Amino acid sequence: TVDPVTHDLILVYRQIDSNTESESRIFANRITTTGEVLWGEGKLIADNEEEWYFQRPTIDAYPDGSGFMVSYQKTPMYDLYYYTFEAYGYDMDVNQTWHTQMCSVHDTRNISENTTGFHNGQNIIAWTSELSGNDGLIGQNIGLNGNMGPITSVNENGNVMSASIF
Repeated sequence: TVDPVTHDLILVYRQIDSNTESESRIFANRITTTGEVLWGEGKLIADNEEEWYFQRPTIDAYPDGSGFMVSYQKTPMYDLYYYTFEAYGYDMDVNQTWHTQMCSVHDTRNISENTTGFHNGQNIIAWTSELSGNDGLIGQNIGLNGNMGPITSVNENGNVMSASIF
């Protein structure tokens, strides 16, 4: 994502251990328009505490440049079918401002590798779920402060059945 004020690149990436790929951590970093890396080796967003495994991190800057949101899929190593989707808000100094768990149920699922970005105060994150019906496509809107709208299924024509903007 790009800071809309400074035009710095803000990125998020996943690090895995090279031996077994069983551990993972998520970092964020900021690169200026002149190529300077502001956060050194990166700011730790999620660590392999309690043997959690993290996948598919995404990042989106707030339209006013006051911060950004990181979301990712999280699962415990002992049960690879139990996924949660986490979202965290940060200010531009990487201080956490909010956290929410978007979805948690025993199900085979995958979160999208990107999001819509923030428009009109909300961001939409999508994932697939075998339990949801309608070919398993789910959408969740989330606001700048971490408040979430309803989880929305998508019908067979690919149209959103309902949506809330807050």
